Amino acid sequence: MKIKLTIAILFTLIAQQLSAQTQLPKGVYMSFEEIKNGAPSADFNLTVEERSQGDIIMIGGNDFKLISEDKLVKKKVIKKEIVGYSDGNNFFINCFPLKCQMFYAKATDISSGKLNFEAAASTSKAVMTNTLGGGIAGAAGATKRYNYELDLNTGEVSALGKVEK
Repeated sequence: MKIKLTIAILFTLIAQQLSAQTQLPKGVYMSFEEIKNGAPSADFNLTVEERSQGDIIMIGGNDFKLISEDKLVKKKVIKKEIVGYSDGNNFFINCFPLKCQMFYAKATDISSGKLNFEAAASTSKAVMTNTLGGGIAGAAGATKRYNYELDLNTGEVSALGKVEK
C-alpha cells in the first residue's frame, strides 16, 4: 500500500512540474511552431532587461525588452520579427504580433500547445482608454496586467482576466 501511495505522490509531483514548465532551450524563436517544438532557429546574443515603472507609464507596453550589443541584429527584428526568446531559465514572448502592445512578457506556463503569460492591455483597449480617459487614465492603465493564453497551434490569443495584485 505504501509503495502505491509513494508512486502516486511521485507521479503527481512530476505532472505538476511538467504542467508548470516555463523553460525552453536557449535561443531565439521566430515562429509559434518553433516554440511548440522547443527548437529555436537563431542564437543572437541578447540581454533581457526589465523596464522601469516610469518607462512603462510614459510609453506603455510590457515589462521586458531585449537588447543586442551586436549591431547586425536590427531593432526592427527585435521589436517585430522575433516571436520569443529563451535565456535558458525563462521564456519571453513578443507581445507586438499578439496585439498586446510593444515589448516582451514573461511566460508563466508552457504546456500542451498553450503558452500563458501576463501582459499589458490589448493595443485596442489601451488606445480606447487613452482616447476616452486622456493621459491620466492612460498612465493609470499602463501598469495593469492581464492573463493571456496563446494557442501555439493557431496563434490565437485569449484574454483570461485581469491580474489581481
